[in-house]
Amino acid sequence: MSDSDVKGEVIRLVVGILVVDALAIGAYFLGGFTSASGRTRLVFVAGWTLASLVVVLVGLNRIREARTESMRRRRP
Repeated sequence: MSDSDVKGEVIRLVVGILVVDALAIGAYFLGGFTSASGRTRLVFVAGWTLASLVVVLVGLNRIREARTESMRRRRP
């Protein structure tokens, strides 16, 4: 993997978070959560947070692997 692979993984991470956020925001408004009880909204936000966490952890792991591979290739 090269520096461009690392950049590609960073872009995937950002796009992944944007997709999760767009889906969650759309579901929040289209699903009628604006008028839901506080507990229901809290559960929804907790799910959104967990989904974001999964995307971030997977993305950061992929970035770390890409950086490690890139550094291995640079060593003489």
